[in-house]
This record gives sequence, C-alpha cells and structure tokens, in this order.
Amino acid sequence: MAVDYHKPRRGQSSGGGAASAVAIAGPSPADGVSGWTGAGRRGAIGVGVAVGVLLALAYPPLGWWPLAITGWVPLLAWIEVRAVRWQRALLAGWVAGFLLHVLVYRFLAFTAVEMSAMPWVLGYVLVGVHAAAMAVHQGAFAAAVAWTQRPNVGPLRRAAEVGGLLAIAEFALPWLFRWYVGNAFFRAPLWMQAADIVGV
Repeated sequence: MAVDYHKPRRGQSSGGGAASAVAIAGPSPADGVSGWTGAGRRGAIGVGVAVGVLLALAYPPLGWWPLAITGWVPLLAWIEVRAVRWQRALLAGWVAGFLLHVLVYRFLAFTAVEMSAMPWVLGYVLVGVHAAAMAVHQGAFAAAVAWTQRPNVGPLRRAAEVGGLLAIAEFALPWLFRWYVGNAFFRAPLWMQAADIVGV
C-alpha cells in the first residue's frame, strides 16, 4: 500500500507545519515595531533625547545654527534605515520637540514670574505645558516622514519630500512661536537675507 508521507500524522493538525515554519522563521518584521513595546519606547525616547539636545544647540546661547538642519539627521536615519512605523516616529519626534522647547524656551518661566507675578513653580509648569503642546510639531513631522516611506525612491527626491514635510509642519502648526529652523539663523546674516524673499 502506498503511503503519503506528506499527510499529517494522526492527532496532528494540518496547520502544524505552518506553525513550525512560523516558529523557525521567527516573528514577522511588523510584530512589535509599532512603537508601544518596552524596547520600542526606549529606543524612540533615546533617539528623541539625542535629537532634542542637538536641535537646542542651534539656538542661544550657543547658536550653532547648522544643527537646526543637521540635528535631524539621527532621527531621519533611524526612521529610514530601520523602517520605523509612524507611531514610533511620533514618539521620538515628540520627545525631541519637548526637550527642544524646555531648553530653548525656559525664559518663559522668568517672563511669567517677572511680568505676571507667578510663583517660580508655576512658571516652570508653564514651560513644561508649553513644551508638551508645541512638541506635537516635531512629532507630527517625524510621523509624516515615517508614514510616507516607500520603496524605490531616489535619495534626492526623498530629501525634497522630507524638506517639504518639515516646511508644511512648521506652517500648519505655528500655535505660538513659528519657524523653528529659520529662528536659528540669527547669527548667519547671509541666510537671513532670505527673509527679503519669503518674509521669514
């Protein structure tokens, strides 16, 4: 009698082979990369902290204005190389923006205390609330970069897309202080001349 060795043994479901294949192959690349696993959050927060510090260095008192652009490189490289999903990118961008605003706009605490007679504690709370809200700008930009990823896009075209997304995010979400990138060029008179053309 011929025996079909491809048939499952008695008591073994036909899905066992598929399950074994999945176990051997490991989890799908989409599993656990949405950004809400512990490792995903830690990675996103780490990238966000590094980028937030770099961006803050572009503004007073140091004013290293090239970092207003190049400071984004670690975050963008992380998104593109790791194919990060938008949720994870949103978290990293928000953390970067929060730290950026806390460091750059800490003068708001002094303003609140001196001009509104607020206690210092409330002044720093104001800085934190402002930073948390304004960081949505950087978070939205990072999420948009991750969401628009697709294969077979040339580097120049992708760079133009990312630059356009940053400009759109800055224009669409001004709220209180606008044009984060442009404000960093206060020590670069040549670049400041662009204000004659674009009004920024």
